Amino acid sequence: MLTILRKLLFSKWTILIGLAVVAWQGWTLLRPKPWEPDELQKGAAENVCRTIAAAIPAKLPGIKSLAVVRLAGGDTDGFVSTKLAECLHRAGNYQVLRETFLKNLMKELKIDETPVATLEAAVAAGKKMGVDGVVFGEVTRFASDEVSANISMDLRVAKVATGEAVFVQSFDQREPPSPASVAGMSRSIRAASVIKRILIWLAAAALLPLLLIPMLKHFLEQESNAVNLAMLVALSLFDLALAFVLCGFIIFGWIPGILLVVATAAGGIYNYWLLTTVERLRK
Repeated sequence: MLTILRKLLFSKWTILIGLAVVAWQGWTLLRPKPWEPDELQKGAAENVCRTIAAAIPAKLPGIKSLAVVRLAGGDTDGFVSTKLAECLHRAGNYQVLRETFLKNLMKELKIDETPVATLEAAVAAGKKMGVDGVVFGEVTRFASDEVSANISMDLRVAKVATGEAVFVQSFDQREPPSPASVAGMSRSIRAASVIKRILIWLAAAALLPLLLIPMLKHFLEQESNAVNLAMLVALSLFDLALAFVLCGFIIFGWIPGILLVVATAAGGIYNYWLLTTVERLRK
């Protein structure tokens, strides 16, 4: 019954596939990754950009078209700059250069590499891009901790024709996690004791297959290797999914990565042993 499945699981091809998966996971964990804001930071950026779009007067004299250049400071990946351009476009008060066109244009004009932080640089960039006004400034803070995210910005709008700043204002936004959001749930889970979470996983991974023994017997009676493999995979995926949840929905990082690999291996071995035992007792 499970003989073929046992041979399949411990064949050289299975071992090679397992090593390939481990190598791929190792590369995923160790490779250099671009910085990316977390969910709380994204929420804070979205809210502050909507506030900015509403705060900039609808009809600044002599300005009909705007471009948002790369903000200086903490906006290292351009996320806030892009979000600000989107919010200004949605507000509909000005013609805002769309992200794709703006990036291509700035790349062509070779002004996309360095954030624009001074009035002179903003006016020069606006002349090259052919717009009436340029939104520029500095993200002075863009960070998150266990309970909130905070973004602070000093923002200005330069009038290209006169070379002056016609709008100057500072903004600050703190974003607490919503209990129902992924970020909020992640933080609540990670606030619990590691030992407690491990015990929850061990209890659930051990008890669920035991509770399903009557159903497992029914499937084992079909004497189908495909069905047996499907049961083993399903139980092991449950173990992996539960470990993922108890890690706070985090995959990347040494500790979560190791825990997920260990949970998958331990769950798979236990589930295989249980299925083998049930099959032996059934006969």
